[in-house]
Amino acid sequence: MRIQTKINVFSVSVLILMTASIVLAGVCIINRIVYDMGQKLLTLELRDVIDTIDDYYQKEQALKKTAGPDAEKNLRNEMMAVLKAYRHGKTGHLCLISEDRKIVLHRDAEAGTDAQFGFVDAMLRQRSGVTEYVYRGEKRFCAFNQFAPLNWLVGLSVSTDELFKKRTLYIYVVLSIAALFLVAVIAMTGFLSKTDIRRILDTLVCLKKFERGELEIRIESIAADDEIGAIQAGINSMAAKREQDEKELRDAQQLLRDIIEFLPDATFVVDQDRKVIAWNQAMEDMTGVRKWEIIGKGDYEYSIPFYGKKRPILIDLFWEDSDAVKAKYDSFERRRDVIYAEVFAPKVYGGEGAFVWATASPLLDASGNTVGAIESVRNVSDLRNALDNLKLTQFSVDNSADGAFWIGPDARLIYVNASACKLLGYTREELLALPVYDLDTSFAEASWPKQWQQMKSRDGVVMESFQCRKDGACFPVEITGRYMEFGGKEYVFAFARDITARRQAEAELRKYREHLEQLVAERTAELQAANQTLQESLENLKKAQDQLVQSEKMAALGGLVAGVAHEINTPVGVSVTAASFLEEKTRKLSENYKAGQMKRSDLDKYLMTVSEATSSLLTNLNRAADLIKSFKQVAVDQSSEKRRTFTLKTYIDEVLLSLRPNYKRTRHSIRVSCPEDLELDSYPGAFSQIITNLVMNSLVHGFEGIEAGEIVIDISTEAENLRFSYSDNGIGVEVENIQQIFAPFFTTKRSYGGTGLGLHVVYNLVTQTLGGQIECASTPGSGTEFLINLPLSPDVPEM
Repeated sequence: MRIQTKINVFSVSVLILMTASIVLAGVCIINRIVYDMGQKLLTLELRDVIDTIDDYYQKEQALKKTAGPDAEKNLRNEMMAVLKAYRHGKTGHLCLISEDRKIVLHRDAEAGTDAQFGFVDAMLRQRSGVTEYVYRGEKRFCAFNQFAPLNWLVGLSVSTDELFKKRTLYIYVVLSIAALFLVAVIAMTGFLSKTDIRRILDTLVCLKKFERGELEIRIESIAADDEIGAIQAGINSMAAKREQDEKELRDAQQLLRDIIEFLPDATFVVDQDRKVIAWNQAMEDMTGVRKWEIIGKGDYEYSIPFYGKKRPILIDLFWEDSDAVKAKYDSFERRRDVIYAEVFAPKVYGGEGAFVWATASPLLDASGNTVGAIESVRNVSDLRNALDNLKLTQFSVDNSADGAFWIGPDARLIYVNASACKLLGYTREELLALPVYDLDTSFAEASWPKQWQQMKSRDGVVMESFQCRKDGACFPVEITGRYMEFGGKEYVFAFARDITARRQAEAELRKYREHLEQLVAERTAELQAANQTLQESLENLKKAQDQLVQSEKMAALGGLVAGVAHEINTPVGVSVTAASFLEEKTRKLSENYKAGQMKRSDLDKYLMTVSEATSSLLTNLNRAADLIKSFKQVAVDQSSEKRRTFTLKTYIDEVLLSLRPNYKRTRHSIRVSCPEDLELDSYPGAFSQIITNLVMNSLVHGFEGIEAGEIVIDISTEAENLRFSYSDNGIGVEVENIQQIFAPFFTTKRSYGGTGLGLHVVYNLVTQTLGGQIECASTPGSGTEFLINLPLSPDVPEM
């Protein structure tokens, strides 16, 4: 009995030890599984970050060839801002270290400083991998890899507690199962041999290796076909199964990522917590949001790239079946577990917006529970526009004022619009049951195949025919038809227009035409005689007008001569006086010299007097010569129609100088604004006559009753044109006279000797000689403005 007790105690102890070992092994296995999963997830996310850095690097290389250093610098700053803002969960962040241990990016250190963190040595030594370290009293886990083009080591660091936060829950579950197992084992305690203990210890060693991730480990020989042997066989089977499952899981995950990534439609996937776990390239192209910016985010973050705000979208309907969400879509359809909808997304494609077609489906586990969802989005703006245009076209045809017909090869009507029904008096159903030769007299059943081939071979046809209504009445129509193929079928599309009214109008027109021809014949003889008389009168009038225009020009030239005489009189008179004074002084000095009475002081005074007199004489004679030269040039230009190159400002000053006698004894003034170096290849005589007539018009008519009038001549250039503005502040022109101010012989001062040809001459010179345009604007009491636009070099031939 004592021996049995010892055996039982020994057996229980062994079982307790075995249970504890299994619990320890389970905890270790859980630690390893959680550790491996955390490491793999962190490494995958680090790979996405490095892909993003590589995208920016490739863009930088492209900018080196196509843009300047500023664009490259801006892109690098944009990349650093994006990387600095990156977060993994609550504690994860990025760190970038250069080959010389300098900080490139870290949340707690300045760029360019030495890297003193515990994980830097491991990063520089291994180049890629994972490491654990303690930072500020917190255990952290860092996955790192090298980005060779920039000689950077990129690390993604996260708190160990956050990475392995589910490990404690799993351990509690294992301990609970072990406790239950221990109770059950104690209740069923038996006897164990030393061999069994050795087998159990072998099993524990195998479990320990299995816990370390050595999935290829197997128990080589199973000694007996008992419970322990079954456990050993089960462990072997479990190891093989787990190894195969992990391989299949990796392959399936990679396959799923590849499938989603290369889908042509923009696609994203969320898990059961509605956090984004996949975001393909097409989605990046549509929204402009990179996958690493959105992966792991929930709370409707994925709706912002589409609508600019957080809101439930199609994929959320698998968790919240809301009519309000459905109402936001233009169209909505659910077929079993798949949802289809159309809507306008205003924020996609950089804010341009687009009409999109979306479909969403839940992701189910083996038990049929929803573990996530997938949504694909397609840009259908072009299709939507095409459909709208098609609807508009169909609406236009349906509501056309002319009858529209689709005719098949068998002469049957395939389509008719409302106007065709109204035109022929049939319902649509009745017309669609009739062949075209029952409606139109130009077609016959026997000749229809030949007529069809003729329409098929011609590029459209326009013809007149007769169509018959349901009541038997026939009426004329104009038919426009064209053969076409669509969808592998042949049609003739035709419009028919009732031309009864046009035929009646044509008949009336023919009658009126015949009557008109008779009247024309009668009037032709009368008009020929009247035309001869009128031609003679016009020739006489033209001669008289030319004589008056020439008289006007000569009168202007006469005024110029009078002005010349008046202006030259002053410098010539001064010169004569100076010469006479000099003659008198010379005579007196000669008399003193002959009488022997000339002093040195007399000679000095004489020389001083000679110097002053000759200087005055030379100055005034030069002034007279300049005046004569200017007046001569102006006179020649006014009487000549030759073309030459001249400086406009200088020439205007010469013309105004010749006109000065007409206003020098008044308080009137003329102000000229013109570029000093503006040269023209034109007709100076035309400019002289234009300025002379406009100035004289202001002096004679505009300043009537005004003591101090002002004339402003403003000249500028615009492109290849000269802008010539002439204005005065005179009494202006009455509104009713503006329209005829350039008409020949129009004057309001005929009783004072006005001929009415001055402004008519100006108009002809501007429009014919200089090839420009002239306009007149005036308000009574506020003056008059003439705006002249001229080409800098007129194309009109020299006259």
